[in-house]
Amino acid sequence: MSVLITVGATGYIAVAAHLRDRTRFQGAVQDVSSSVEGRISTYTTLLHAGAGLFADDDQESRRGFRAFVDRLDLPSRYPGVTGIGYLARVTDANRAALKRYMADQGLPDFQIEPAGDRAEYYPVIYFETSSPGAPDVVGQDRWLDPARRAAMEQARDYGVAVASAPVPTLGHTESAERRGVVIYEPVYRGGTVPKTVSARRENLIGFVFGPLRTGTIIDGIMRQQDRYHIGVRVYDAAGTGPQDRLYDKLPAMGRLTFGPQLETTSSITVAGRLWNLSFATGPEFYRESTARQLPLILAGGVILSLILFGAARSEARARTTAERAAAELRVSEEELRESEARLRRLVDANIIGIIMAGLDGRIIEANDAFLEIVDYSPADLRAGIVTWRLLKSGEHGPTIERIIEETRRLGRHEPFEAECIRRDGRFVPVLVGAAFLGGRQNLVVAFLLDLTDRKHAEREREQLLERERQAHAEAQAANRAKDAFLATVSHELRTPLNAILGWAKMLRMGQLEPGRQERALEVIERNAQTQVRLIEDLLDISRVTTGKLRLEMQTIDLGPVLLAALDSVRPAADAKGVTIETQLAPFPGLVMGDAERLQQVFWNILSNAIKFTPHGGDAVLSLQRVDDALEVRVADTGMGIPADFLPHVFEPFRQGDSSTTRAHGGVGLGLAIVRHLVELHGGTIRAESAGTGRGATFIIRLPVRAATELMLPPGRETAAVVRVEGREQHQE
Repeated sequence: MSVLITVGATGYIAVAAHLRDRTRFQGAVQDVSSSVEGRISTYTTLLHAGAGLFADDDQESRRGFRAFVDRLDLPSRYPGVTGIGYLARVTDANRAALKRYMADQGLPDFQIEPAGDRAEYYPVIYFETSSPGAPDVVGQDRWLDPARRAAMEQARDYGVAVASAPVPTLGHTESAERRGVVIYEPVYRGGTVPKTVSARRENLIGFVFGPLRTGTIIDGIMRQQDRYHIGVRVYDAAGTGPQDRLYDKLPAMGRLTFGPQLETTSSITVAGRLWNLSFATGPEFYRESTARQLPLILAGGVILSLILFGAARSEARARTTAERAAAELRVSEEELRESEARLRRLVDANIIGIIMAGLDGRIIEANDAFLEIVDYSPADLRAGIVTWRLLKSGEHGPTIERIIEETRRLGRHEPFEAECIRRDGRFVPVLVGAAFLGGRQNLVVAFLLDLTDRKHAEREREQLLERERQAHAEAQAANRAKDAFLATVSHELRTPLNAILGWAKMLRMGQLEPGRQERALEVIERNAQTQVRLIEDLLDISRVTTGKLRLEMQTIDLGPVLLAALDSVRPAADAKGVTIETQLAPFPGLVMGDAERLQQVFWNILSNAIKFTPHGGDAVLSLQRVDDALEVRVADTGMGIPADFLPHVFEPFRQGDSSTTRAHGGVGLGLAIVRHLVELHGGTIRAESAGTGRGATFIIRLPVRAATELMLPPGRETAAVVRVEGREQHQE
């Protein structure tokens, strides 16, 4: 019985040892597979960042590309990456332009190799390598190599990074120990991946590529996992031949082992390509196995058989518990390893800012993306300068301390917008999400996404929408003004024509008495003059619009010009009972201008004053010198200008009342012409009004010309006649 107990106990321990060994082996396999997949994923992200250099400008300078690669520090931070390069898509038509561009970049002897006429070429334009003694591959057309071409075609059509079949690494011949792969990241015009395959082929401008020495990469991972004492062999896709082998370090079992060699296979996807991994344990694996204790157990089994017999039932129950606990522990360990591997890949990819901090606000760890957001260095992080206090949740948002406390209490915090304070004091908008990790240090992990570009785009979009709304409103206003103008013009043209035609018809038919014929001719002449003024205004605004309005400039005295304009409107003022008072300073100075056009300006302003002044009202015409300008004011006691219309009073086709039933005539062009004529004379005009029913004042300022500007011949004198309040004065 004791022998049976001993054998049973030994068998149980052997089974338990084998179970633990297999669990340990499976954990090692999972770690190695995840590490290989994560490492290649990080390198692929690196190539994606490099593609951004050529998305907007496919002729990034050689110096700029070299500076980009130097900052990456490939040998120390990305072991196994032998270099990063860029190859361009070149047609036969732009091959000469490429040669000139490469000469400008310092490569006057650049040639596409091998030579020959082809529809397209894919030569290496730049290549920066960390491998000493590597051959110069610049100019080599990689499209002619079948393995590389297949990877480039797949990357081009799918718009993602794709790894090639095994190829020799730089500086080495074709052998299983020196083989590697090349990952190609497509670069499209505009920086975005087109939606269709045909569009991707048309917009492709080149590839950013990186040769990987798989032996170096997997050796580094295996050294990190050396405690497991396992070996691995890696094949590309489903191949098993020497040409498909990427890595081979499977151990051979020694004579003195205490268990069978464990073997398994797994598959991983690396940059769009399938790799098959074979794993096996080596002799060192069993040095840590409890199976080594089996001989001792067998030797002492007879002695302990009686003791083991009493513990058999207890051991059976313990075995069930141990198996269940081992299974649960194995699941937990696998989940933890997967979680840690995913988190580490996310941190190392530097796609977003990631920090780990304690509840006291001290940041324990941060990736490069976060440090770039706040413009601090890893040394500043280690010195404790970078803390949670660099994060502000907004003027009315909760404090950072409260956010940390809620994260600890609830286990996570919903994403919220905040601002990071950079070293230079600038605020960077970010989107923040947090989760509580716990542990001995009560850590909180936070993810920060830089929103600067998005906020800038939103502001530009809002400004564009506002400009579009303003343009739309202005266009609608212009259309309304145009429609009102056309209606007004048609009305104003018909009104005098109706009078002319009516009286002319009565004259021709002889229906008028001899005493009324003179009245008819007077009406016809007056309406014809109105028609002429209207047509002249239309012609003037047309000349203004086309820039064909010309002035006959000479030195003039404004007094006579003002009085001539006043004489032109006096009959209309007398007929309406409007009194015009003049306040003209005696010879305030001379101006350079066109007397006829300036008279047109003053006539328009005076006509408006008379038109909008009620019967028996007053108007004042004044002239005085203010500083270096002559100021002409025309003030009336008429209906005034509404406040909402005052800013538009000088705009063409704009009237306070544009209906055809309004009390006053005109098409809204006179003041627009006046403003343009004044500005052509180097002057300014503005309108003032206290509101409806309180009159209006128009102020015109024209610059005074000094005697030196008038360039009078020596010995000549200037004489002018000024009429002040009905008297004539001669100014010498």
